Amino acid sequence: MRRLRTVILLAAVLGGGCGGGDPQEGPETLKGHMLIVSSVPMEEAAAAYRDFRESSGYEVELTSAAELAGTADSLVEALGARIATFAESVPAESQGFVLLLGTADRRAPESTDHLPVAEGYGGALGDSPHVDLDGDDIPDLPIGRLPLDSADSVQTYIDRVRTHEEVYVPGEWNKRISAYAGEGGFGAEVDAILEMLALQIFEEFPPDFDFSMTYAADGSDYYLPPDAWQDDYRARYQAGALLQPYMGHTLGYAECCDGQRPRRRGLVTYFSCSDGEFQYNTRCLATEVLDREHGPVCTLAGSDVTHPYANAVLPRELGHALLNLGEPTYGQALATAKYNMVHRIDEMRRTIDQTAEPFLEGESTTDLIYTHIVMYNLLGDPAAAVMAPPGRLRFDLSATVLTRGGTVTVSGKAWEDASVTPMGSGQVVASLQARLSVIPGELQPRSPSNHDPDLCRQNHAVANDKVVSQATGEIADGAFELQLAVPAEIEPASYFVKVFASDETADAMASEAVRVQ
Repeated sequence: MRRLRTVILLAAVLGGGCGGGDPQEGPETLKGHMLIVSSVPMEEAAAAYRDFRESSGYEVELTSAAELAGTADSLVEALGARIATFAESVPAESQGFVLLLGTADRRAPESTDHLPVAEGYGGALGDSPHVDLDGDDIPDLPIGRLPLDSADSVQTYIDRVRTHEEVYVPGEWNKRISAYAGEGGFGAEVDAILEMLALQIFEEFPPDFDFSMTYAADGSDYYLPPDAWQDDYRARYQAGALLQPYMGHTLGYAECCDGQRPRRRGLVTYFSCSDGEFQYNTRCLATEVLDREHGPVCTLAGSDVTHPYANAVLPRELGHALLNLGEPTYGQALATAKYNMVHRIDEMRRTIDQTAEPFLEGESTTDLIYTHIVMYNLLGDPAAAVMAPPGRLRFDLSATVLTRGGTVTVSGKAWEDASVTPMGSGQVVASLQARLSVIPGELQPRSPSNHDPDLCRQNHAVANDKVVSQATGEIADGAFELQLAVPAEIEPASYFVKVFASDETADAMASEAVRVQ
C-alpha cells in the first residue's frame, strides 16, 4: 500500500483561534488537495463546498456524475478512474482527500441522480474501494461522503465545519472521549470480560485525555438504565467531546444534536449493525444525526450487519490514530485505522483475537477485518480537522514516588501553540487520578436486578470519577507552580498526575505516571 501523504504544516490544520480576516480570502498556506464528486442534483451544492474548501486553504477539483457517465463501462468504474487520476496529480508532499456529495442507491448504479457505492472484499458495500489504488483492499486516500439531498442541508453543514475549524473555544471538552456500549448479551461473565477488555484498550491511549464510560449491561458499575442512558448520552454530547463512540447492537436512535449548540463538535461513531446503511437511498441513523441542527462534524457507521470482533478492532485503531498518532483530520484518522486493522498486530491485538475466538463460529478473522474496512464509512468531510488542543505544556514534579498525606509540587510552562508563544495568563488545573480500570470512590451496593435510576446514576458518576485530588492555579508569562495534595486514605498504587492549561485562545495538556506508597 502506498503510504498516506502528510499534510503541509500540521499546525496549520490543528491550529485553534478565530482565524481573522475575510474567510473568502483563505490562508496563505496550502493545506492539501481535494476532489469533490457530486450527483447531478447536488452540483450547485458541490460548487458551494468547493468555494468553502478553497477559502480554507485547499486546492480543489470538482466533477459530477454527469461528466463521468459514459467515460467507462460503468459509473462506478468511471468514478474509480477519476479518483486514480486525481491521486496521481497530488504532490508527494501534500495530502489528497475525496469527498462524495450525494446519495447512493445500489438499485440504480448507473443513475447520475446518485453516486454509486463500490463492491469490495467479500461483496461488502461502501466507499473505501473507490480509493483502493493498488488492489490491496485498503484505502489509500481519506474518503468521506455527504449523503445529503438538499442544498440547504449542505450549506448548514458548511457553516458547521467552518465554525468548528475557525472558532476554537478552549476548554476541557477538547480532551473528552465519551464512550457508550450496548449490552453484549453473552451472559454476565462474558459481558464483564468485554467490559474489562474495553478498559484495557482505553488504557492504551494517552492518559492526557479524559474518558467516561456508560455500559448497558446491568451487572456493570458503569450501568445506566435506558432512559438514564439516553439522558447521559444527550448531556455529554451537549457538553462537547472530541469523540463520542457507541459500541454494541444496532442503536436505532440517539437523542442528541437538538436545542443549544454543543461546546464543541467531534466525531460520533456507531460500531454496530447497519446504523450506516445509506447505500439504498435511505436515511440511516448516521445520516440523520449528521443532518440534525447541531449535528457532529462527522459520523462513522457500518453499512451492513457487523461483527463484535471487528467492532473491537476498529475503535481501538481509530482511537490510536486520533489520540496516539495525532492524525490531523478525521478522514486521515480513519484511513490510518483501516490500514492498522491489517498491519498492527501486537500483544493487545492478540488478546482481542483470543477473546473473540469463541464467538467467531468458523468465520475468519482476516475476512472479518477486510469486510469491515469496506462496510465502515465516514459520513462527512474527510478533511474536517480534529481540532485537538493546539497548545504545548511541560511540567516537572518534585517527586514521582508520592507519600500518602503529603504534597507534590507541580511546576511548568504552557505555550499557545507548538512553537514559542507562551500563554501570557490563564488557568492551570493539576489532578492526581487513578487508572481507568480502578474506581477510587465508594460505590453503593446494587444487585444487577436493581435498576433504580437514582442509584445507578450515583454509581455511574462514582465509577467515572478517577480524580482523587485536584488543585487550580494561575499562569503568568507561561509559567505556573502549584501544590497538589496526596490524600492520606488512598490506596498505594500507580496513578497519573494530569495537567491542563488554558487561556482565551488555546489549551494544552500533559500527564506523568507516579507511584503512591
